[in-house]
Parts: sequence; structure tokens; C-alpha cells
Amino acid sequence: VLIDQVGWKDYGVKHGESKFTKFFQNYYLPKKFGYDKRRAHLSSLILAGELSRSEALLEIKRPLYQSEHEINLDIEYIAKKLDMDLEELNLLCLPSATDTSSYPTEEKLVNVGRRIKRALKL
Repeated sequence: VLIDQVGWKDYGVKHGESKFTKFFQNYYLPKKFGYDKRRAHLSSLILAGELSRSEALLEIKRPLYQSEHEINLDIEYIAKKLDMDLEELNLLCLPSATDTSSYPTEEKLVNVGRRIKRALKL
């Protein structure tokens, strides 16, 4: 019905209709941070009873891109749109060598609050 009436097209992957979103979710986040957005989405489907855990595990094993050629096409497209050369974009996608503990946080304040809470037995 959607195909016939409104011309809907299946892009094969979630957010495949946007090359930038596809690249960001399927290449940049996993490569830079080791973060696969499918995990959160599949977890919500499991909790909603729409998918079994075993089905989700099978889905997570599927590659984010179907081929190296597809990855390269997206990288070239994104580099061109961002007016970057391929080397610059590839460097941007590498995991950061910065330890996250070097960034300022409120961890000390939170720990003091926890100690006070424990002492007051709240």
C-alpha cells in the first residue's frame, strides 16, 4: 500500500534514506566510540515484546554495511559534503586517544552526596 500510494522505498537499513544519518550511525559512532545504536533500538523492541533476544542477537551480528564498496561510497559522499579530503575524514573517525577521566565532571560532588546519604542512612 505504501509503495503504491505514496511511493515509499525500502532503504534496507534504519535511516538509510539519509546518507549522513546512515554514515553517522553505521560508521562514525561504531568506529570512533564503539557505539552501535542498534543495541538500544533492539533492546527496546525486546522489552516491548516485539522481538526475542535470540532474534536481536542475530540482527546485531549482521554487518552495518553490506560491502566495503558501500562504505567507501558513503565516506566519499560525506567527505565531499563536508568539504574535507578523505584522509581528514578518516582521521576524524579514528577513536580518540583522550582518556575520558581528563574531562571535568561533578563526580566528587556526587561522591560527597553519596557519603552523606549513607551516613544519614537515607
